Amino acid sequence: MTPRMLFILATLVTPLFAPQAQAVSRIDDIQRVLPNGQLSREIPAGEPVTLRISGLWRNSCTPSVLGFERSGEGRLLNLFWNRSAFVFCFSALTPFTRDIENVRFDENEIGALPITVVNTHDGLAAPDGSTVTPVQGLTVLPPIEIAIQAPADRQVTHWPTARRPPAGVFPVTAQYDLSGAWYSPQHSGSGLLLQHTRRAAGSTSIDSLWGSWSNFATDGRSQWHVFSETYWASPTRLLGRVLRAEADAVACTAQFPNPECNFAARAAREVKTLGVFEITMHGPDELTLTIDDSGTPLLLGMTQPPVQGYSVRLRRL
Repeated sequence: MTPRMLFILATLVTPLFAPQAQAVSRIDDIQRVLPNGQLSREIPAGEPVTLRISGLWRNSCTPSVLGFERSGEGRLLNLFWNRSAFVFCFSALTPFTRDIENVRFDENEIGALPITVVNTHDGLAAPDGSTVTPVQGLTVLPPIEIAIQAPADRQVTHWPTARRPPAGVFPVTAQYDLSGAWYSPQHSGSGLLLQHTRRAAGSTSIDSLWGSWSNFATDGRSQWHVFSETYWASPTRLLGRVLRAEADAVACTAQFPNPECNFAARAAREVKTLGVFEITMHGPDELTLTIDDSGTPLLLGMTQPPVQGYSVRLRRL
């Protein structure tokens, strides 16, 4: 056999036996499969559901699901990857989905439920190039969280009971963690900062969110819209009261250097209650913020109508 033929053969065979590079496989989403085949991220406790797992695998030999069991305060998703020596696995990120049927979440799993993802593999390797030996192992993949909701008849969506409801009923579980910085390309010089802690599954804690929408008044004064008394009316709709803090204008001009242009921290000149705000999530990385500064109150024990006012669409930074 010529050297060229040996090189070509080695190129084809090596991917079958060579150790895999650092795993880049991941689970991107876990959704509920509805009876009509549509997908929903609203996953209820107390009833059997079919879940669809979707993600990316590091090669074309995608895994099966070995188990989805309770583990500590969350669940363990065990993926099984079995590569035969006679199957060629293309080294390219490969999208995949798997369904898990008859999954039932308990009452103590209502909330943001952490999912630990592991890959149990039973592949084949040839360390010396002449023998084939079985190799077994376990790889931990990036974790994921899913939002488990209480049954509809045991869920409250009104202020203030949605924040800390009485025994036997539950608040809505936020679909996404909003923590981080958000911006709008169309609104230079402004931005939204959010610090969000979702209610953990099985805990007595409440969902907490602090936020500030920073921008400038028409006369150049700095102003911040601060959010308080927040609650979730649905898994993707956040409501609360909004206050506005204002500071003196920053003396900045086009001149450089400009010693009067000072962005150092300063006390607010005025803080006042404005009305209500609403955040509507369109996915994990996009939301709409609406602020009503007309003095509209939060409705006690009633469904809050859509907030009307200044609205801006934001992306996660």
